[in-house]
Amino acid sequence: SLKFSTTHKGRILDALEDAGTATAHEISLATGLSVVQVDRRLPELARDDLAEVLRIGDADVTRDGFRVWRLKKICATTQQNEGAAT
Repeated sequence: SLKFSTTHKGRILDALEDAGTATAHEISLATGLSVVQVDRRLPELARDDLAEVLRIGDADVTRDGFRVWRLKKICATTQQNEGAAT
């Protein structure tokens, strides 16, 4: 998916969209960004209400020592693109 891929945040959103859920390490492998770059952007995406840490009850879900992230909601642009494709 190349919808958002011009920025670091966009590449991370694309990776989360493709994977459903992913850790910073998994996103770094999918995007070519470093784990540090991904770790810096994920909280920004959370503040922008685009991504969130997967939680069970009051606990963050982790995989291989990394928190698991997912898209919080599909943005209007993605919905329009998917609507046009059907």
